[in-house]
Amino acid sequence: MTELPKALRYSPFVFYMIAAIMGMYQFASYFAANWRSEIQGYTAPHSNAFDWFEYLVSSQPFAMGISEAAYMASNGVLAHLLIAIFDKMKGPGE
Repeated sequence: MTELPKALRYSPFVFYMIAAIMGMYQFASYFAANWRSEIQGYTAPHSNAFDWFEYLVSSQPFAMGISEAAYMASNGVLAHLLIAIFDKMKGPGE
């Protein structure tokens, strides 16, 4: 094989796009499922205005979104590295 297909060369960008989508999906699905109940609990007169943000950052859906996005982004970085190694090892044409 002397040349990589274009689809394979663009695959790292697909991984980056999927990482962004998965991270946003986890974040949005958390808000869609729990927004009303969480905000009602944190809008009482005695609560702090930033309690909901502290809860969000320490919540499992937020952590899973970050984890999945980091995993997909690292796959994109690995694909970039492998393509760069292939280009470096190709050498002069025949």
